[in-house]
Amino acid sequence: MAPQSALISSLSLNTKDVLLHVRATRIWESFSVDKKSSQRKMLNTKVVFIDEEQSQIMLTVWNNQKQDYFPLLKEGGVYDISQFRVVPNLTGYRIVNSEIALSFDHNTKVIPKEETERIPLFKFELTKFEDVPSLLWNTKNLIEVAGLVTEYGDPETASNGAKKMDILLLDSSNKDMIVTLWEEKANGFQNDLAAADDGAAFVIITGLLVKKYSGCLISICAILSPGVFKQSKLQTTIL
Repeated sequence: MAPQSALISSLSLNTKDVLLHVRATRIWESFSVDKKSSQRKMLNTKVVFIDEEQSQIMLTVWNNQKQDYFPLLKEGGVYDISQFRVVPNLTGYRIVNSEIALSFDHNTKVIPKEETERIPLFKFELTKFEDVPSLLWNTKNLIEVAGLVTEYGDPETASNGAKKMDILLLDSSNKDMIVTLWEEKANGFQNDLAAADDGAAFVIITGLLVKKYSGCLISICAILSPGVFKQSKLQTTIL
């Protein structure tokens, strides 16, 4: 018997034999960095799915599963997914604020489907700059912020050997905030800004942890290969 169609909002740990019609809105690889050698080791690949209700759920694909689901899963692609398991979400550093997540195994079916406007490309749950200090070292859920880039430094090497770059964001209430980008995002951000047609960039940055607060400046560390989205790329409602 064919599985029944379901929405992400209806899922629970007891859910079985349902089919999700979703978009892979974000895909990124998670790494650990050896402090002595500065070498990176890939831990897993994470995927965030979104449905027509704009509900989201995360999937972790382990390295020994990667050949089964990539390159089949592509960022922006639409899929029917069935024969998966619903499991407890991570207890910390969560990119999706949810108590549940998806788990795939050898029985899981992932079928590419035609593009549809019913499922948005992105959904952002933005944290106001004024609320950031209250989230200092809150590691349960990573946050997302948006602002105008007013300053940025050159990429530099941190004490652990990783590349980093600080950027200064300004929001609509004239509050400033420093965001630190790491590795690929640090290396590519300056080139992306230089290519901006109007010389200014309003960006949304995801996957952030509040690390320190000093006066009116917040230092936010971007972790887990965050996304940096320019306004011109957005084709969805920003929440």
